[in-house]
Amino acid sequence: MNLLKFRAKNFRSVFDSGEVNLSSDVTVLAGKNEAGKTVLFKALEKFNQESKFDGDDLPIDSPEATPEITLTFKLSRNDFSTLTEGVRLPSGLSKDAVTSIPFEVTKTFNNEYQFDGKEGSVVDLLLRSKERKKRQIIEKLNPGFLSVRALFETHGVSAYPLATTETLDSDQVDKLRIEFLPQIEAALGRLPTEQQEEVRKFSEQVGSTVAEFDQLVQEYKINTKKMWEVIPIFVYFEAFDKEDTLPFEIAIEEAKKHVSVQRYCAISGLDLERLSDPQASVQTKLALVKNVSAVIEGDFKDCWKQDKIDLRVEMYGDTKLIFAFYEQGKKHPFKMDQRSKGLQWFLAFYLLLKAEVKQYTSIILIDEPGLFVHAQAQNDILAVLTVLAKENQILLTTHSPYLIDPARLDRIRLVIRDFDRKKNKGTRVYSLTSEAAVDRVTLMPIITAIGLDITKQLTIAADHNLVVEGISDYYYLRAALKFIPATVGKNFEGVHLIPLTGADNVPPLVSLLIGWRLGFHVLLDRDIKGKEIAQTLSEKLLVPEEQISFVSRTDNHRIEDLISKIDFNKYVLERADDYKENELNSDSIPGSNKAPFAKRFFEQVEGGQITVSRETKDSFTALFTALSSKKMQSGN
Repeated sequence: MNLLKFRAKNFRSVFDSGEVNLSSDVTVLAGKNEAGKTVLFKALEKFNQESKFDGDDLPIDSPEATPEITLTFKLSRNDFSTLTEGVRLPSGLSKDAVTSIPFEVTKTFNNEYQFDGKEGSVVDLLLRSKERKKRQIIEKLNPGFLSVRALFETHGVSAYPLATTETLDSDQVDKLRIEFLPQIEAALGRLPTEQQEEVRKFSEQVGSTVAEFDQLVQEYKINTKKMWEVIPIFVYFEAFDKEDTLPFEIAIEEAKKHVSVQRYCAISGLDLERLSDPQASVQTKLALVKNVSAVIEGDFKDCWKQDKIDLRVEMYGDTKLIFAFYEQGKKHPFKMDQRSKGLQWFLAFYLLLKAEVKQYTSIILIDEPGLFVHAQAQNDILAVLTVLAKENQILLTTHSPYLIDPARLDRIRLVIRDFDRKKNKGTRVYSLTSEAAVDRVTLMPIITAIGLDITKQLTIAADHNLVVEGISDYYYLRAALKFIPATVGKNFEGVHLIPLTGADNVPPLVSLLIGWRLGFHVLLDRDIKGKEIAQTLSEKLLVPEEQISFVSRTDNHRIEDLISKIDFNKYVLERADDYKENELNSDSIPGSNKAPFAKRFFEQVEGGQITVSRETKDSFTALFTALSSKKMQSGN
């Protein structure tokens, strides 16, 4: 089962989240503090059957509105087989066709669930078809009710319930079962003999219809139960407390009730019942513990790469277990609380995720993972998440660039809270490219992650260095090299792009390149700032004019303005063709927020997902042609 999207309404500070589309593996919710990321997780957690909405979940400032959460799922083929086991399917039904149609489940404030799905969906097949059938069989009785009513009225008999049932509900059927059938039987004797048989046949028809209705109700309940067997539960992980931390020493009987120990046992296969069996020998118990310790020890070391540490479980006497860390080269064990908060958090996180993956069909919600661990350990966390997400979908919130994969910006969802309810009513969630007006604080971890990614591939050569103002310039130029004519692009095979974080940083870097006697060329936007920097380079650093270029000959144009308006709206902003048609592309996105949009454009071009227009190709071809005639040398 795959969760495609969710929508929360009237839940605490979330008046309407909008439809939040999710990645099939890891989805990252990024946003400022108090934006509502945790509230969204709490709403999802409330979807679980064992969780109940309460007064604390009512929306702020609107207590008359009531919360609801809607989830949209898509079945896997295995789920379909589980759901339809023992079910007679319509002839010609295609499994692929049914599984391809999403369905919705909505939980309302009264803690009831509503299933909905388009025609042909599994909900339509297993649930709505039963509802339709119930309604149809009752509606078939309506002409008979009218006929019998007329017959009884003709003979002055009316002391029984003969209401029509145009709409279906269980109360009407109960009325037929409890009142109509007994009373019509009692009234038969007051009819002429020739009419009694006609009414008796209709009474039998009502009885068989009620029995059929009851069977459909039972089938509906069975199918609903089956649906819940494949619908995933939400597991929320925020931090750790005593129950999340493995104890150093614990009695086996007590261990059976300890949450973290239970997770350990689920992962390793440690059988506490066998360990507590008085008939089992000490040798058998020691062997059991040693075997599972080896499993968890090796697995944990593969995930935690910061220190050479082993996690082991050992027997202490006949009735206790010891959970301890061993450092490389040391014989004495360490207690959990003697290790760093970062390691303790990582262990609790590791146990939860591994246990959930092993035991359940779950969707894991992780709020701000890795707060206690340093950057490299956060990379370990991301690696573990990526592996475990092959089995279970994972949603996480973060402010850390180290938990954002720059190669997977499609995972990012921006959580923004507008305190002016007249605009969009509180917390809303957007995809990275659907909302341009996002503040820098929200995008900071994403921009930083992109910058960190570039540094891994950034090189400075003796010659042929092209200095550009920002990350967005870097990605648009890299994208253009994919679609300009090969004869033009060939001239740039040995050129090293060096992106900075703003035009003001160009002179300091150029000064270093001059001092190091490295060849370079500078590419600037033709705006006020670009012209100012060009003047500084010429007058103060004596950079020759032939080593400075502008992206365009048109004043106020920046790199984005080389893309046609239609291409920019469609592929960068994901907007309509005529969106802000009279505004420069470069004015459509705040300068500090441009990097994610540029990277997304590059990824689409590189992946062959889009084909740009002739106008865009010609603009970038002209730029690269002009650059190819310029010097990229030190000038010494």
